[in-house]
Amino acid sequence: MLPPVGILAALKYYYSGNVVIDVALYTAIGFLLGGFFGALIVQPIPDLILRRAFAVFLIVVAVKLLF
Repeated sequence: MLPPVGILAALKYYYSGNVVIDVALYTAIGFLLGGFFGALIVQPIPDLILRRAFAVFLIVVAVKLLF
């Protein structure tokens, strides 16, 4: 669902002159590489550990937002 919505939103911003193509390309490449290598790294980690690590991450972010 994200690609159709994301592409339409990006086109709207582009036609409004609010997109820097260089930055958008670097960001897209970063998302692709990060998703690919992140999936490779996460595969061998057990679900329970991933859930707990994500919970700790959320708590840290919540405390940071609180202060």
